[in-house]
Amino acid sequence: MIPARRGAAAEGSDLPPQTLRRSFWDAISWLAVSKLLTQALGFGRSIILARLLAPDDYGLWGMATLVLSGIFAMTHFNLGASAVAHRFESESELRRSLDTIWTADLFRRAAISIVLALLAQPASAYFGDRRLFPVLLIVSAYPLALGFENIGMWRLHKEMSFRRVAVQQQTAELVTTVLAVWLAWATRDYTALVAGQWAHALCVVGLSYVVCEYRPRLQIDRAALRRSFDFGKHMFIIGVLGFVMTQFDNLVVGRYLGASVLGLYILAYRLVTLPGEFAGSVFATVLFPLFAKVSHEQPDKAMRALFPAASAVAMMLIGILGPVKLAAGPIVHLVYGSKWEAAVPFLS
Repeated sequence: MIPARRGAAAEGSDLPPQTLRRSFWDAISWLAVSKLLTQALGFGRSIILARLLAPDDYGLWGMATLVLSGIFAMTHFNLGASAVAHRFESESELRRSLDTIWTADLFRRAAISIVLALLAQPASAYFGDRRLFPVLLIVSAYPLALGFENIGMWRLHKEMSFRRVAVQQQTAELVTTVLAVWLAWATRDYTALVAGQWAHALCVVGLSYVVCEYRPRLQIDRAALRRSFDFGKHMFIIGVLGFVMTQFDNLVVGRYLGASVLGLYILAYRLVTLPGEFAGSVFATVLFPLFAKVSHEQPDKAMRALFPAASAVAMMLIGILGPVKLAAGPIVHLVYGSKWEAAVPFLS
């Protein structure tokens, strides 16, 4: 039996407004600092890699991630989120649910890895770039490797214990940055991006067992599995629609304009969406367990707890994205260098 931790929401307890606010802002502060450091490391890494690598390298890696993210979107049910949303009556029920989710997701990721390996040749033919074939074969085992991440990390999300989550994220991001930059300097080609992806996966999995004492085991509980899929089917629809809306243009650009143009397009898109990703990841990660907690304890206050934070996010994004668009040319030239100036029209 894993003892309840301080700060974890007790199932069935009343939550005073002061406690909710304190819990929310404590979680926000930890997660915001973590995400800010993650974005800073990622942005710094992208600047260095952009100066060391060519748009063609970015485009080739973009093709590989398109195939990978497409398969993920078509099979993604976000089962772990159901453990955050559901109200459990006992520790044993929570453990059964977590182990069932971990087992089901592990089998799903194994299937993704097999499909990805089988699609390596058709995908390289679609994009007209034979270099894509070995890249997809190398990353085909990536989904399975990531499937071994400790499912107990979702328990930390449920309990809004983001301090240890931050340790995992920051360490993995730092290792990825150091390795990718060193390989990019040594090789000056896309292999640095492939190796960086693998380094990130291995760090995420390994650190999940260091920062969280939970130990998953293979188990399938039919009731828990049914409940998770009932919750996740809505996330599946959102994931598919999100992929079509955000990645369809990349599929067209990569198919008809090639890796170099796709690399420019991806860099421009990344620059514009960076503020939104930061704000959205911070508030969504915190608001989801908070909203689930409030909706169980005080349903009448659930929506009132959500709208102020959502409004703050919207206003912050408006204030950031306006100047980025107006100064797109100088920003790209100053940050990424002259070889990326062709990406400026994509920002206007």
